[in-house]
Amino acid sequence: MDLKETVTMYQVSKELALESNYDFVKKEDDGNIKIVEEKRNTFDNYKKEQVKKLTDLLRVKGIEKSAIKNGRDFAIPIESKEYIKYLLLNYTSKSVKAIRKHGLESLSYSQWSELVNGLVEYSTKDIEDINQKEEKRCEILAQHQYFSIERHNRLIDKFSRLLKEAELRYGEFENLGSENSDLPKRETTEVKNLSDESIDLHVDGYNARLLSENDVIELYDYLEKSIYQCFMKFGEVADIFSEIRHEEIENKVIQAIDDNINPDEITYDDSRSVMEETLKEFHIKRNK
Repeated sequence: MDLKETVTMYQVSKELALESNYDFVKKEDDGNIKIVEEKRNTFDNYKKEQVKKLTDLLRVKGIEKSAIKNGRDFAIPIESKEYIKYLLLNYTSKSVKAIRKHGLESLSYSQWSELVNGLVEYSTKDIEDINQKEEKRCEILAQHQYFSIERHNRLIDKFSRLLKEAELRYGEFENLGSENSDLPKRETTEVKNLSDESIDLHVDGYNARLLSENDVIELYDYLEKSIYQCFMKFGEVADIFSEIRHEEIENKVIQAIDDNINPDEITYDDSRSVMEETLKEFHIKRNK
């Protein structure tokens, strides 16, 4: 790991202690943080406590502490320092407790909002330039987008229902090519005699299909390609959406500064209208 791009837990602990106004550290005139020598044992115990907290947070993410250690100390990526410090300073808050117990993906929207807004406030507290402050805020929001386990499961459920419907119509994909592959026997009628006038092609709302196994394989191949194309399209739409939102934020912040308006009072376009504009631009690009 490149030490130029990391910071040690020793340094992080000194910064945390200073921000918490503990008397076992002090800031020198040159900006460096110095440990009060006669209270070094107190600092060492404080650092051990922070290391234990960090280890607990890493464990939730399934990360071994050895993975970010350099020798005897941690080597924390510079870009993660403020986030780590914020989590450690707010270790007993509701949102961080939820992360420690179930992981970041388990947070409810309100907990996620509390966490990210707190992180934004903490990370921008020393930035005086309004443009830089807003840029940092957007960067943090982009890095910590809300996507909970609950929303993930809902998405999976939607795909599962679509796949189940396809399997009810055409047979289970995983059984195709096996010797025992059949059309579904419960939801659809197995067609054995095409001349049988009494055959029922409508069972439980699904039409039994007169298809060979190769026909079904071809259909599933189309389904697979369609899903892939869907994700490709989603990626393009997401990129355009992000560009539109970023441009809006940038323009409105600059305008607010010119008009001497507090950036916190800026009203941004609602997500639905941004999506409508995104889709128009997407279709224009596709039709060129």
